[in-house]
Amino acid sequence: MAITARKLSEKPALTPLLKTVNKPVKKDLDLFELFGWSDLPFTLKNTIVTDLAGYRDELMGLYSTRDRGILNRRKSVAYWINNYLSGTCSLETAIEMLEY
Repeated sequence: MAITARKLSEKPALTPLLKTVNKPVKKDLDLFELFGWSDLPFTLKNTIVTDLAGYRDELMGLYSTRDRGILNRRKSVAYWINNYLSGTCSLETAIEMLEY
């Protein structure tokens, strides 16, 4: 059986930096600001809020993953958000492609 995610026992070197970036996180809203996606429509934010929480948890050193499914999902989220922001696809298309 392969290990796809593991808890990190040591605090990563970025922890002090992340503490300043993630001050009392107003949870989901601050996540969107950190990624530069605060102007996204609510429906699109609601579709990816769980993904961003996973990004945050990994950046804070709570776990580390090499799972291909998770890594592919992250690429997909970035791809569809960037396509929406650049005007390449509609809001409906981005939401449809990010919901499964």
